[in-house]
Amino acid sequence: TLRILEPDAATLFNKLAFSEKPLTFQKPINKDTDLRTYSMIALMETLSYSLNVQVGDIKTSGTIIERERTLKNLRSKAKLAQEEQGTNTLYLCFGFIYWREHERESAPWLKAPLLMMPVSLGLKSLNSPYTLSRYDDEIEVNPTLDYLFNAEYHIDLPTFELKNRDSFSNYLAQIEEIVDKR
Repeated sequence: TLRILEPDAATLFNKLAFSEKPLTFQKPINKDTDLRTYSMIALMETLSYSLNVQVGDIKTSGTIIERERTLKNLRSKAKLAQEEQGTNTLYLCFGFIYWREHERESAPWLKAPLLMMPVSLGLKSLNSPYTLSRYDDEIEVNPTLDYLFNAEYHIDLPTFELKNRDSFSNYLAQIEEIVDKR
């Protein structure tokens, strides 16, 4: 897994859901990626004004090496599943639900993703950043969570419909109403 810090969930959701343009993971500027910007940063550092400049749309937790390793692993596993089984197994999860089994105080807290957007990871060359784009399948409510809540707790999670840029926020508001009732 990879935890995304920026942009926030609603912004990331809308960028992926409504734009054809893939998003890039942040990468530090160096001589190979952007010589002009790198020269300007080097000049600023010479003047004792240090800048840490990253280019890209998505900021993640962890170090750059950890992120690159995780992205490489995710991309290769998703590619293998696509080639061998013909299915996409890579999802970006939005919103998590925390609950206790059967509302027992002694039970541990459980956590599950709510909305699952199928995505794909791309890499044009070894020096270019990884890209993230929406895969052609539908955005869906976590089917396992939906089944569990229906069978065990008699809670029907609302279906998700992508209508406009407020769809994500409206869906989370519906979930909050259900949580408030419980």
